[in-house]
Amino acid sequence: MSPSHVLEPTYAAIKNGLVTASWPAGMRLESARIADELGVSITPVRDSLNRLVGERLAELTPGDGFRVPLRSEQDVRDMFEINLSLLRLAIEGETTSTPTPVAGGIADAAARIDALFERLASLSGNGEVQASIRSLNDRLHGTRQIDALVDPSATVEAGNLEQLAQSSDRVQRLIHALELYHRTRIERTAMYIRHLAVGLAQPGSL
Repeated sequence: MSPSHVLEPTYAAIKNGLVTASWPAGMRLESARIADELGVSITPVRDSLNRLVGERLAELTPGDGFRVPLRSEQDVRDMFEINLSLLRLAIEGETTSTPTPVAGGIADAAARIDALFERLASLSGNGEVQASIRSLNDRLHGTRQIDALVDPSATVEAGNLEQLAQSSDRVQRLIHALELYHRTRIERTAMYIRHLAVGLAQPGSL
């Protein structure tokens, strides 16, 4: 196992590339190339990739190596559907009507949705629900970045959801808004797959 002072930044850099959909879906993640770009040995890269396989952010095929997940439209739809179900469970099961605080100072619409959904998941008081939403946030973050690229209203939509979450009588109105949000995303699944197939990285980025 690599020392933590090397492993953690290596893991964070690779995870960021995967979460932000920087690399094309299905692309092979070559340990030697990544190690060279990060200025580390191959060992922390492989340790990081194995950890990310466990988090379902990377895939490992024996004899073929590590790759960026190549998800189907059904895979993405399934993630949206379970994300909605978990959020609905959290909101309907909350025991307080205290407004849900939202994270301030976040300009990026995708990051705002991530933060909001994690806070809504905390309403459940269920650690498994919260862990599942965090995992789905990581795997769906790329689609939320695509929303911000193609939909001028993405930032407004995030703000509207945040406002609803802060309302003391939010339950039914917020659930309805979340259903609409997820239904719209399910309808965009083919578009997401097209964008993910080429990746969202800027030239020269890891």
